[in-house]
Amino acid sequence: AVFGGVSVALLALAISRTGASGASLAVAYAGLAVFAAHLLWQWRRFNPHDGAQLLHLFRANRDAGLILAFSFSIAAVV
Repeated sequence: AVFGGVSVALLALAISRTGASGASLAVAYAGLAVFAAHLLWQWRRFNPHDGAQLLHLFRANRDAGLILAFSFSIAAVV
């Protein structure tokens, strides 16, 4: 949870430092919000005694990366 929170905070800082404005900034922050929600979903389902669930959550990190990549790509175009 701590690493997820630090990741979200550092990404928010990075977005704020890009100099983007308007729709680009809104899309980037919306993507970050979805990313944060995804991390929260993972954290709430974390059970260190359930190996199958741990593997599922580990594989879900691919989705977290796709959320960021897609939203930042859209933000760059808008």
